[in-house]
Amino acid sequence: MKNHFQEGIELRNKIKELIFDFIKQNPECKARESGLKQTVIFRECGMDWGNKKKVTSGRQQFWVNAILRELEDEGVIMQDAETNKWRLSN
Repeated sequence: MKNHFQEGIELRNKIKELIFDFIKQNPECKARESGLKQTVIFRECGMDWGNKKKVTSGRQQFWVNAILRELEDEGVIMQDAETNKWRLSN
C-alpha cells in the first residue's frame, strides 16, 4: 500500500529544494540585493494554479510561506523587515 504521508514529506522536501535553488540562482536574491516577494517566488517556481473558485492565485501561495520560514530557520535565507522580500542570508 502506498504511504501517502511519506510521499507528501518527499514532495515538500523537493519543493523546498526547488525554491532554495531558485533563490540561489536569482541575481535579485543575492545577500545584499533587494530580494523577491513571496508571490514572485511562488509563481516563478510554477506553484500557481491560476484563479480557481474560492481559491484565487493570491490565496494559494500561503503554504509556500511555511517553506520560506523553514529556510529562514535554517539560516540560509532572510526576509527584509521593511520590504518583506526574501533573499540569501549573508
